[in-house]
Amino acid sequence: MLFNAMLAPLRARAPRRAVAGAFAAIVVIVLAALALPVDMGAGAKLPQRNPLASPPPALAPAEDLSAFMESRRWGVSLAAAEAARRAAAEAEAEAASAAAPPPSALDRIGFVGLTGVAAGAGGWAERAVLLALPSGRIGRFRAGDALPDGRLLAAVEDNSLTLAVDGETEVIALFPNPNAGAAPAEPSPRGG
Repeated sequence: MLFNAMLAPLRARAPRRAVAGAFAAIVVIVLAALALPVDMGAGAKLPQRNPLASPPPALAPAEDLSAFMESRRWGVSLAAAEAARRAAAEAEAEAASAAAPPPSALDRIGFVGLTGVAAGAGGWAERAVLLALPSGRIGRFRAGDALPDGRLLAAVEDNSLTLAVDGETEVIALFPNPNAGAAPAEPSPRGG
């Protein structure tokens, strides 16, 4: 009785196994039939080449780039298009260099910024200027130091540097006022 209870699920699956076996046999037969060669008769031949395929385009040799550049693609000579692109790039570079302002005195000496030690009450005990050196490093220069271009840093003020060379001095404004020299603003009609 216990043995029959254990075999009951197996007996219920038996019809499913028979169907699955029959299906597997049919699949094997169909695959074998497809693998057999088919004789289509004496007059029928399979095409050896795709009739829709076009022959490959003629290509210029890899070392002959001048022929490629002279070829016309989409109605435009590649050489002419490249020449026009280069001319436009050169014209743009010239326009950009002409539009760029000349380097300022601060740019010429490599001005980076100011530094100093506070003395309290808004004063400075020691001021120094930071300059970009030709080596790419940043140098700290105080009043009395020689600059890389040979001039002497005579004074470092809040808004200016005084440089001396051969007895002549040059004052460079650090943060020029864009409104300097402009006419004073007229008072508004509202009284403000």
